[in-house]
Formats: sequence, C-alpha cells, structure tokens
Amino acid sequence: MPGESWKSSITTHLKRRDSSTVTICKVPERLRRGKTDAYEPRIISLGPYHHGKPNLQAMEKYKRSFLEVILSFRPQIPRKRYIKVIKKEEEKIRTCYTDANADIDSEKFVEMILIDACFLVGYLLHIYYDVRGVLELDSIVGMDDLIRYDILLLENQLPFFILIKIFDLLELTPLSFMDLAIKYLNCWEGEKKVDFQPPESFHHLLHLSHSHCLFTPQVGKGSLVSTHGKEPDPIDQPPSASVLPAAVTVTISEEESGPIHRPQPPSATVLHEAGVKFEKKEAKGSSSLDVTFNNGKMMIPPLVIDTFNMSRLRNLVAFEQLYPNFNELDKSFTAYVEFMDFIVNTPEDVALLHKEGIICHFLGSDQNAADFLNDLNKGVYVKSDHYLAPLYNAVYDYQQKRINKWQAILHFHLNLIDELGKEKGLLCLFLILELVTSR
Repeated sequence: MPGESWKSSITTHLKRRDSSTVTICKVPERLRRGKTDAYEPRIISLGPYHHGKPNLQAMEKYKRSFLEVILSFRPQIPRKRYIKVIKKEEEKIRTCYTDANADIDSEKFVEMILIDACFLVGYLLHIYYDVRGVLELDSIVGMDDLIRYDILLLENQLPFFILIKIFDLLELTPLSFMDLAIKYLNCWEGEKKVDFQPPESFHHLLHLSHSHCLFTPQVGKGSLVSTHGKEPDPIDQPPSASVLPAAVTVTISEEESGPIHRPQPPSATVLHEAGVKFEKKEAKGSSSLDVTFNNGKMMIPPLVIDTFNMSRLRNLVAFEQLYPNFNELDKSFTAYVEFMDFIVNTPEDVALLHKEGIICHFLGSDQNAADFLNDLNKGVYVKSDHYLAPLYNAVYDYQQKRINKWQAILHFHLNLIDELGKEKGLLCLFLILELVTSR
C-alpha cells in the first residue's frame, strides 16, 4: 500500500541519517534572501558544498601545493597513510554535512577531504610560523584577506576532528592544531586573548571563531547591564516628545503563561534627544558584543562595517540559527544584531554613532550602513530572554523615571500658576526651567 511504502521510506531515511549529526549546514533561504555573496566562497572551496565550481578552480593548484608540502615535511609518512586516516572517518565526515555530498563517490570524497584538510593545516602552519615569500601564493596581493573571508564561511567548513587527525600525523608536539587555530584567530582580531579557553565540544573553525568572538574575561556570565560606576545622573534633562519606546509582544518561556510586553529600545537619535549619552567602549580583551547602559550612558564597542565583517556577521548569525544548542548561549550575535536594528533606523542614527566612534563603515553612505544593519535581523529567530533583555529594561526604566519626574514638575507648576496668577506663575516656571536645563 502507498501509505506503508511512504512510512518505510521515511524509516529508511531516518536510519541512514540522524539529523543531529549535521554540524556543517547549508544556509536556508530565510536567511539568504538573495544575499548569496555573503555565504559563498570567492576563491577557495573547502568541503563538498562548493566543490568543483568553475570560479573556484584557480585555487586548486595552490591547495595541492600545500598537500605536497605536508607530504614532504614527513616523507616517512606516505600519502596512503593520510588516505587511510580519512577513509576510516569517511562516514563520520559525510554525516557532518547534509545530503548534498551523497553524489560524490568514496574515492573522490576522500581525495577532496585530503586536499582541503592538508591545505588548511598547511596554511595555518604557514601563518603560525610567519613564513612569507616562499610559496607562489604569498606573492598575490590581498590573498590572506580573501582566504580569511572564505575559511570563515558556514558552508565552507571542514570537521575539526579530521583536521586534528591530519595535523597529528606531522608529529609537531607540543604544538597542537588548536594552537594554530587560536593563533590565527588572534591575528585577525588584532589582539591576543590569552585566557581564551575553547569550548569542550565544537565542530569547525567558524564554531571556534564564534566562541573566540564571544569570549569576555572581565564580564560575568550573562551580565551585560553595568551596575557600577559613578556617572552623574542626567535625569534632570527635559524629556523628548518621542522618548517612550514601543513594546513588542514576546513569550519568555514555555513555563510562562501568556505573552508579556518587552520594551524595545528606540533609535539612537531618539535616545540622544532624551538625554542618553553614547560612548565608544574599548573592547580590548573582551567581546565586541559587550554593550552596557548605566545612568543614562550607553557604551557600545566599535563596529567596523566592511566587506569582510558584513559576511562575518551574517555567517555567525546563520551559525547560531542552525546551532542545536542556540538557546543555551549566554551571549549571541543574534541578540546583538537585533539591538543594532533597534537603535539604527536612519542615516542620522549612523551619523550619530559614527561621531561617537562606535560605527565606522565603508559602504559609501550612512543610508547603506543603516540598510545593512536593518537587513541583518530579517528572517532571524531571537529568543526573548537574551543577554541584552536586562539592558532593554534598564533603558525603559530610565526613560520612565525621567518622564514621571517631569510630569510631576509640570503638574506642580500648573498648580503654582493657578495660585500666583497666570503672569507670575509662567515667569516663575520659565526661570526654573532655564536653571534646570542649563545644568
């Protein structure tokens, strides 16, 4: 019967593949939305998703040159030994990807992984030992930037465990492949995160980069709202007419009964008019996501928007969206891009944050920068109780406090006008307002 055949087909498929083993995913259309360039390699393919594409063939000879370097480095270890290691792990490697690799036969698949893995191991060794001017690749201007762009794409990852196995054949102890990877990430971050401890379980280089980006030694777990410091309270500044934020309906958790209203921060210009001061937060040794708000001052680490970082942000968000343990993350790029979407709505918002040293972009216009930040958050699931939710509440409480205070002042002076008479009462009110606003 058709029903039984359909059930049998599903059962066979589930036995063949456990979806939880897929750790290197294809970016779904809800996130792509036509932004193909941000998720696909420009010069080099790693793994099966973009293997064999005509526009990536020029790099194949350079990948093979790293394979030859690896083989010649330990000539006593023949090529077939590397093949044997990969062949033994072939099924496990295949299950890291979706069914897109099913049409590649075993021999070609093993050869592909051998070349790609040896390239990545060799290239990171090249960077670690700072060997320049030796290979033909070194003479190509901007090549390191192009490679960095491609090896941190979600669809261009190799399982970390097979990279470790290939590296271990080189017998470079006490150096480990993890040392190479962290050194590489430190180089591109511009500083060394000496206390960075990789997660116990991670799947690929982008996963490691994600943890590296989020690492913050100074900030406590899940704490992004500053509760210290001796900043003057600017509560006495008169409120803007547009100071009160909108509220969005969300559900905190399955345990909560019914939706609640979570305050949504207004734009940077509206907050600025309401008396909030923006300041660049130096992110040295910490995460670029560590936003704080305290007594009317919002401190945001600097954000550079260029071709690489546009792709980087999109791929980190895509990784989180497809990561099975997403809801367990203390901090996330997903929450960060939601926050930036909220506070940047217009070119004026970008200009304000640029003036304070928070945003630096190379997109031609502030409008283009605003469009990019607004687009990042589309098609993305954001959990309601994320790490910036306390900051949203703190901003809302700050605004409410100021509004309530000024309502009380206005009510008092309206009564004063009635008691002293219109002319004297208004004069007294204007004098008090001038004194307060000039502070």
